[in-house]
Amino acid sequence: MGIWLKMEVLIYNHVAPLILCPQVQLQLLTSTVKLFLQKPTESAQRMIQLVLSCATQETDNPDLRDRAYVYWRLLSTDPEVSIRC
Repeated sequence: MGIWLKMEVLIYNHVAPLILCPQVQLQLLTSTVKLFLQKPTESAQRMIQLVLSCATQETDNPDLRDRAYVYWRLLSTDPEVSIRC
């Protein structure tokens, strides 16, 4: 078995179920926003847009969706205010 196949099996069996956990999803959302606020690079901006889009459109978890909308509104109004909050 090649290294990539082993990594794929590892991710599928151990990491993927964690991502489905609501607490992990909330932490990933929060961490991504914090990263963007600390280092607002182009790649961080693309990542935050992807995460916010997924969290608002592709989830059944109302807590995750609501928090994502709050972050999205806060960041879209003025990121500088978000940093101070």
